[in-house]
Amino acid sequence: MRSGSSSTRRRRATGRLLRALAAVAVCLPVALTAVGSAPEPVPDPPPEGADGVSGIVVLADDTSDSVTADGGGAIVSIPSAGTGALLDHVGSVLPGRTPPLSELPYVQFALDADLARSWGAEVAAVEGDGRFSLSETGPVVVCRLVDDPAGSYARGCDETTLPTRGQVRVSFGEGGLQVRVLDGGGAARG
Repeated sequence: MRSGSSSTRRRRATGRLLRALAAVAVCLPVALTAVGSAPEPVPDPPPEGADGVSGIVVLADDTSDSVTADGGGAIVSIPSAGTGALLDHVGSVLPGRTPPLSELPYVQFALDADLARSWGAEVAAVEGDGRFSLSETGPVVVCRLVDDPAGSYARGCDETTLPTRGQVRVSFGEGGLQVRVLDGGGAARG
């Protein structure tokens, strides 16, 4: 009799275990979908009555379409008049190779904030949640400045025209560094 009741208990325990595993199997995809569909970070709206842009820096994972805020470091906005100095600098730190502006989204090179300021650049700190703001507008080259124990460096640059007032998204992923001016709802324009 003991072996029969032991066998029944094992079947019941196995049944409970299978039901629990089935419940986990049903809930897991829902939980993973919820995590994977977290809203994309968007910049704060610019302050009322103030000119300039507010922005957000994100890392884009092109394989999973996930986007996460990328805090720390700085955004460097170099006016078009400083573009020649930027390219000369890139050529000096990457001997034998001065890439055209169109390749700068993919190029990483040593750069510090003081040197960029000498070209007339505005340097804006990037908060831990990826947010920053710039007061300069017009045609610029925007670079992402990242701090490293060996010194700071630019992790790509992109040409754009910053509006008098608005929002921008700076992303880094397989496509290099990309700067996009956003409409009021957080979508990229043009």
